[in-house]
Amino acid sequence: MSNTLQEEAPRNTSHKHRCIFIHIPKAAGTSIKHALDMPGRGHLAWAYYSLCYPQLWQQYTSFTVVRNPWDRAVSIYHWAKVQDSYWFKGQLVPIDYELLASKSFEECLTILDGQRERLKSEAWHRQTVWVAGPKSLGGKVMVDRVLRFENLDHDFPKFCEDLGIEQRSLPKMNPSNRSRDYRQYYNDATRKLVERIYEPDIETFGYSF
Repeated sequence: MSNTLQEEAPRNTSHKHRCIFIHIPKAAGTSIKHALDMPGRGHLAWAYYSLCYPQLWQQYTSFTVVRNPWDRAVSIYHWAKVQDSYWFKGQLVPIDYELLASKSFEECLTILDGQRERLKSEAWHRQTVWVAGPKSLGGKVMVDRVLRFENLDHDFPKFCEDLGIEQRSLPKMNPSNRSRDYRQYYNDATRKLVERIYEPDIETFGYSF
């Protein structure tokens, strides 16, 4: 094995299991990293590994977990209303708590649609930002495997089996305090807002309301 592969694993990477995890916020990423003993925090896009660790990117299996955009928007909203800051380069950085603490879900989506710059958390980005190439080049998904949040009870064990990883349970971590049925949060107007805001995710991963 080369010196590059012997070095300490980059964030969200496992030398033991020879895989790189593209961690999309609010899509079970913390649970995945815990189950696979992956080091580090944060959400690094595929291009980071492709550019900074090209040998690993070519030789290891890259994978991600995606989530229905309507369900994910509800999860981000509830998380943002209680998460007042996050660690960035050793400092606590305020995010969207003060803005959203008193806002309804519909008000939040209206801000996301028309005043996106007011929302600071990276969690609001489209999922394709982390795993797909630029739209000008076809928007191709660049990871080897795409697991689905809605089907993780099947997808994660199958992924482990394919990589020769011993079977392990996937812990439930950082759950939102919310109804499990995301459809209860929507009316026609808010459903269409998410459809417009997250259109690339819906088209790329084939989701529907």
